Amino acid sequence: MRVPYTYPEAEAIERDYDEQIPLGVIAENVNRDFHNGNPVRTANSVRYVINKIYHGDDWYGRIEEAWLNENGK
Repeated sequence: MRVPYTYPEAEAIERDYDEQIPLGVIAENVNRDFHNGNPVRTANSVRYVINKIYHGDDWYGRIEEAWLNENGK
């Protein structure tokens, strides 16, 4: 089952990536912080997010907007 990314999750991935944390460690951090330690994200899925953030067609902006709308911001 696919679990959609949330804006805070993508934001955490971007922050860790910018700090040059290895992708596997980023996946572990995200799983701990956003998925109760369940192995939802992998290094490959983190790589996908990084690619979307830096080379996507405003994917990051769209999930931010969706998150803001869902959370009444």
